[in-house]
Amino acid sequence: MVGKTGCVWLPRALIVALAGSAIPAAGDTPQSVIIPLSVINVPGIGTKIGIRIGLGGGPPKLYTFDTGSSGLYAAYNPAWWPSFTSLNVSIPQSYGSNLSLTAEGVSTLLTIPIEGGELNVTAEVGQIVSAGGNADGEAWMANVAAGNAPLYGMFYGDFGTGLVKPTNGLFAVLPQLPGNLSSGFSVQLGCGGGGPGSKVVVGLTKAMRDRVTTWVKMQGEKNAPPFPQSNRPSYTQALVAGTYSLSRTGATYDFTAPTILDTGGGTADIHQAPPLVVPDNLLNAAKNAILDGTQFSLKSPPAAGTTGPGLDIAFVTGNTADIDKVTVSDAKPAKPGDTPKAEVNAGLVPFFRYDVVFDVENGNVGFAPCTSSAIPVNSPIPTLSTWAVGVLASALALFGALAVSLRSRRRSGLIGTRDA
Repeated sequence: MVGKTGCVWLPRALIVALAGSAIPAAGDTPQSVIIPLSVINVPGIGTKIGIRIGLGGGPPKLYTFDTGSSGLYAAYNPAWWPSFTSLNVSIPQSYGSNLSLTAEGVSTLLTIPIEGGELNVTAEVGQIVSAGGNADGEAWMANVAAGNAPLYGMFYGDFGTGLVKPTNGLFAVLPQLPGNLSSGFSVQLGCGGGGPGSKVVVGLTKAMRDRVTTWVKMQGEKNAPPFPQSNRPSYTQALVAGTYSLSRTGATYDFTAPTILDTGGGTADIHQAPPLVVPDNLLNAAKNAILDGTQFSLKSPPAAGTTGPGLDIAFVTGNTADIDKVTVSDAKPAKPGDTPKAEVNAGLVPFFRYDVVFDVENGNVGFAPCTSSAIPVNSPIPTLSTWAVGVLASALALFGALAVSLRSRRRSGLIGTRDA
């Protein structure tokens, strides 16, 4: 989900405390942490990626995990967000879905469930005070007042992890974390459409980098400011410089375009603006999608100083959203009066073919073999409510604990003992 912002970012201290038996004591920052993600089919919308976050000491709620926008923008209800400090600044925010928001900048505690404990971070967040632009926006405040998830009926806001320096607005939280945690993150959804092992690993290690088979240079902006707190470099929204080819019998079209890697975007979409205009003989009757059976190719050269080939994603287009379908739309101006800029939002396509590694420290984006279990391409992605996601996670944790206990009892023959 591509986001645009406006206002001034106010530097604030980022404080991290880690709790849980598998995590070092507070004050000791680990090399990396694992945050579970949920792959959810939203009826009438498509696939969205969820991350659970508690705000201001409140219970964890589900937010969209969005590499195509920057900053956390969250619905406010004191029942789930009891504590915060106002920064006295207003932040307008809009998305490619036409959702438009107005948020108040606040400093608040983020509690993110991780494997083995939780990550507690004090950071700047956009507390949404009004919304509009689409159906979700028009009903936003009423849903929040009723205690309901206002975004797609399942999410409480958008956790933007894009690496762009916002024109005026909020930076992403992950690249501001202390120590190695801000070095980058690996999004591991699972090939073929995501799976129950979907996660993001925050903080890159040598072992994680060594798994990458293809590194591509991340595009930056001249004189772009670094991320606050960590001083890591920021980049552009369209991270990859892509060369594309569309080909079928009797028709071929080659073009270059900046490419957005967007977990919030879903189905890949070509945002066309002259001179990038897809010929009619490659489009469906409605002129809004590439014809099924077209050979689609995205290539990008390898990053300097890395070994291995460049990026080469190729497939035959079909009608499976997020996997092989490619839509076409007219590019929108970044703000009123701007000239629309052609680009391609690759959506979830790369994430359902690779583990995608955002190496903020070294300025490269990597593609590694999928590690998470996956649902077969032709199987539907299950639809889960926020309640169901929480119940499922609790049930899996309980089942795992019982299994460990039973194995221990069988080995020792002693009732009441358990693995350390």
